[in-house]
Amino acid sequence: MRKNYLYAVTTVLIWSTMTAVVKKMLFDIPNLEALSIRYTEKDLPEMIEIWNEVVEEGVAFPQEDYLTRERN
Repeated sequence: MRKNYLYAVTTVLIWSTMTAVVKKMLFDIPNLEALSIRYTEKDLPEMIEIWNEVVEEGVAFPQEDYLTRERN
């Protein structure tokens, strides 16, 4: 029983800490838009290469066909 109680208390503390951190990030950063990355057409080949590595590993996403510039 004590072990379950400690687990529950620890979980609540972790979640409350994470919530506080996220709230602080959202309110302390004046312009989140400024932190966003703008991708362009020139980024597409590298993005496809990275995605195809994920597909090749077969662990993170259940996809079998590789992406190409023509089929994306």
